[in-house]
Amino acid sequence: MSDDMMQAGASQAMQAGPSAKDVDYSCLEDEDDENSLELDPATFRAFVEGAVKDLYLAEKPGEGGAEGAAAANKTGARFGYNAYVGQVPRIMVLPKAPYNIVHCSPAISEVLGFREREMEGRSLNIAQGPMTNVALLQAKINEAHGGTRSEHAFILYTNKGEDRVVTIEFEPEINVNGEATEKVILTIDHGDWVPKKIADAEDGRAKVTVKADKPWNVEQTSPSFNDMYALKEEMILGRTLNVVFGPRTDANMFRQLLMQAKSARTQHVDMWTCRPSDMSHVFVSVSIFPVLDKGEIGHFMVVFKHDEMAGSPQFTSPRRSRPGSSPLAAAAGRMTISE
Repeated sequence: MSDDMMQAGASQAMQAGPSAKDVDYSCLEDEDDENSLELDPATFRAFVEGAVKDLYLAEKPGEGGAEGAAAANKTGARFGYNAYVGQVPRIMVLPKAPYNIVHCSPAISEVLGFREREMEGRSLNIAQGPMTNVALLQAKINEAHGGTRSEHAFILYTNKGEDRVVTIEFEPEINVNGEATEKVILTIDHGDWVPKKIADAEDGRAKVTVKADKPWNVEQTSPSFNDMYALKEEMILGRTLNVVFGPRTDANMFRQLLMQAKSARTQHVDMWTCRPSDMSHVFVSVSIFPVLDKGEIGHFMVVFKHDEMAGSPQFTSPRRSRPGSSPLAAAAGRMTISE
């Protein structure tokens, strides 16, 4: 082979790029990171959606030359935002009777079973039933139209007529200029809940049943709870859980969790409490379960688990609050109230 032919071959190889065996792909391999944290799907979704929305709502620069670039950035962010929320179960409605649905994400089928074309152009009546609090639902939509975001638990119905406890977040739709439109967005997710009979049953756990509205008075206690805090049931019935709170208890944080549980979202927290008889400190893991009663989240089942290691030299206090999806979430999403 002549030198000219060899040079021509080498030139073609250089233009074609390196072969697969010459490329180092090690930079693309996953590396184990012992310090990485696994986020539950709900937390990850909220983080991504919030980050994209912040970018979408970023203020335009005041300088004239930069306004075009800012608008382009907003358009790109809006495109990404719309693409992402297609994976979020939500509908967009007009804020006046009959509250027609103007847009529906494909993911709504995961919660209610309806396809987009089955809901778009119809009124919200398509997902309502005997146990839906229609007056409150419409009031929340009107509040969102006025600019107030909120979250609440409702009972909606699937395409098969089955009831579902769901958590609905209400917010106004925002256009490219950051202004509210004449539409309201309803983000619908499976709600956490336990039946009242489960909350009332004696199962050996240290637990109390409290009302779901302020001041969250105690209606029932279990023998294990009474033993844990050396209490008699009559000492706490009709009162609040402040009876077992002490100087190391973050009462404000606990009340915030109770308010969040009202939206059919189970809450978990590690906290210090106090035994009234001798004022000794008791470290517990607390779970607050929404209780469904007559179609409403009317009570909470508050379960206490004592950590025997707390107070020892080896004990390191974990995070005070650890929000995340409840183990009940997946099952509750498929349960009907009759079950």
